[in-house]
Amino acid sequence: MKKTFLLAFSALCLTLCSCNDAEDLYAHTAARFNYHLVATTPPLLNALTGTGQFCTITYNPSSSSSFVYTFTGMTGGSYTSPAQSVTINGQPESISGFIVGTPSFVNLSGQLAPVAFDRVCPNCYENDFIQRPVAFSDQTGHAQCSRCQRVYDLNNGGIVSSGSAGKKLYRYHISASTTSVSVYN
Repeated sequence: MKKTFLLAFSALCLTLCSCNDAEDLYAHTAARFNYHLVATTPPLLNALTGTGQFCTITYNPSSSSSFVYTFTGMTGGSYTSPAQSVTINGQPESISGFIVGTPSFVNLSGQLAPVAFDRVCPNCYENDFIQRPVAFSDQTGHAQCSRCQRVYDLNNGGIVSSGSAGKKLYRYHISASTTSVSVYN
């Protein structure tokens, strides 16, 4: 009887532990971005120092050894940086660029810490293999996919706040100051 109970209890524990549908906090996709001109890049500086502020980061190569970055704030103002050397900063890597900023809510440590997300809609990307970038839908920290119409709450971990249920935005690790920012995974 005792042996049967232990076997049944063990099976129940294994079943409960293996049925976890929770998403990880950070994405499992590769990400890399290093930028050392934060103080002279208004949309990025505002996003990293102002609560509830975010900016998108897109990039394209200007040559085989450098990239030009475009930073766009939630109000639409943008800034294009001069070419950044890949040999110094490393080649940027993401699915569709980045969204970085400081949520208006404190994290579990009681701090206002910056966050970084990929701009790709994870639901279109995983379900239909379409790399559709999300764009700011308002000035309150929401980004929307123009294809599936999901709205993601950037102040709340990138969860779906409107539209069909689905996966939250891909989140990456970030290290930021008023002089430099690094996004990595």
